[in-house]
Amino acid sequence: MKKLIFLILIFVLSGCGNSGVSQTQLTEIANKAIIDSSTNTPVYTSTPLPTSTPTAIPTATPDTRVFDIDPTNLILGKPDLPEELRYYIPPSRELPNEKPYRVPPAGSSPKKNLTHVANMWTNQADADVYLNSTGRIYGYEVIYFRKGNPKSNYPAEIWDNVSLFRTSDGAKEAVNIWADRMLFIHQNNKSVKEESGTQVGDASRLITNTFQQYQVDIIGGVAYYDYRYFEIRQEYLLLFSVRNVTHYLYLYGREGQLTSDIAIDIANTLVKNLNTAELSEKVTFEPK
Repeated sequence: MKKLIFLILIFVLSGCGNSGVSQTQLTEIANKAIIDSSTNTPVYTSTPLPTSTPTAIPTATPDTRVFDIDPTNLILGKPDLPEELRYYIPPSRELPNEKPYRVPPAGSSPKKNLTHVANMWTNQADADVYLNSTGRIYGYEVIYFRKGNPKSNYPAEIWDNVSLFRTSDGAKEAVNIWADRMLFIHQNNKSVKEESGTQVGDASRLITNTFQQYQVDIIGGVAYYDYRYFEIRQEYLLLFSVRNVTHYLYLYGREGQLTSDIAIDIANTLVKNLNTAELSEKVTFEPK
């Protein structure tokens, strides 16, 4: 626009007197051109900036690998417990070379093979629902009694029941849903409590129970309870899963001796052992 005004001024100021137009008229024309040009707002065409395409964040592929191993190799062992407390497997639960106790099969099916399954249900039909839903394959159980230092805070008895499942989801289901049928968990037992905030492995539950244990006298092969003498006892049940394996860890001892920290410490040792085991794409192990 400035160039146009400049050209008009040149035309006006140049030798245009020959056109027959007076100088005064030329000046008015030039002024009008300047005024008219100032009223025309220039239009600017904006060029849109290039938009960047967001970079897709790659999602991690879920690790669905599982343990494909005989559960006897995953059970709680003596090296996992304090040596000075001299834990031992009672003779009735001891096999040659002190291998973990294997519960005899409870039926013809290889899946119906641990007493803990029978303890959870009163009939086989309910047990079959559990086995089919979770995909449980097999398991082992071991019991340790403490021989050393009766004043120790460590439990007088430790039970470990390890089970192998087809999938990690099945193992979690056994802990999160079906564990209410385990051991001392009863709806009417007000002393049974579940502690919140416990995290061991992929899924876990910590349940406690306090009860009175009375003295038992055996007379003529018959057990008689002497209710004058009793001790307050505690139980801890820590259930947890790591991938397709579950541990049901049971601790028993005097009130005031056991703590949840002891149960968690033992469980974390078992988790550490599991983390060193090989992983496979699927379970091929079948009990013999």
